[in-house]
Formats: sequence, C-alpha cells, structure tokens
Amino acid sequence: MELKDLDTINFVSLATKLKTYHDIVLLNPESNEYSDRSDFITKVYWSKSEGLIRYDKNEGVYWELTKKYSP
Repeated sequence: MELKDLDTINFVSLATKLKTYHDIVLLNPESNEYSDRSDFITKVYWSKSEGLIRYDKNEGVYWELTKKYSP
C-alpha cells in the first residue's frame, strides 16, 4: 500500500475508551505464515488523523490507545 492509496480507501469507525474514530483504515496481514505465534498481529486499526489506535493479536488479545501524550 502506498500513501496515495489512502485517498481511495473506505474508512470504518472504531469506538475505544478514549474516543470514537471515523477515519480508521483496517489493515490485515498479507501472509499468515507466522499466525501460530502468540505475538502474531491479526489486524491493525490506523487512524488517518491520529495514527495507530489499536492492534489485535491471536486469542482475543489486543492493545488499544487509551491516553495521548501532551507535551
């Protein structure tokens, strides 16, 4: 995927504990070669305006942005 492809992608919404995002690009792995590993990432939720919001791993484990750093 190239940066210019973001202009043609269909965005989805994602509600998190922090807020609801309406500009999420859902990214899936191109290969499942390492899908048997416990640290295999099955989905990445990328906000066009905010960056990485969440990723899902095997067995229902996930990481989600809960707080933003403010300098």
